[in-house]
Amino acid sequence: MTELLNAMPDLPLLLKLALLALPMLLNLWGIWHAFARRAYNPMLGTVWLCVCVFLPVLGGLAYLLFGRVAMNNAVKAAKEDASA
Repeated sequence: MTELLNAMPDLPLLLKLALLALPMLLNLWGIWHAFARRAYNPMLGTVWLCVCVFLPVLGGLAYLLFGRVAMNNAVKAAKEDASA
């Protein structure tokens, strides 16, 4: 029981680190996802890369909410054009 109580003061530090790491990971994922799908629509991919790079936290969040869907639609459209 005392070990558990002694570990409690470390919890806020770990929580702070997790809260700091989440936006970084979200932003890195947005950059990677946009870069990986840039071949299907180069203009759209480049715009989202710039958004994620120049607006770090907001860019990653915006890409998650809006850009991912737009890039996936571009991939689907490119695959449909290639198969037609």
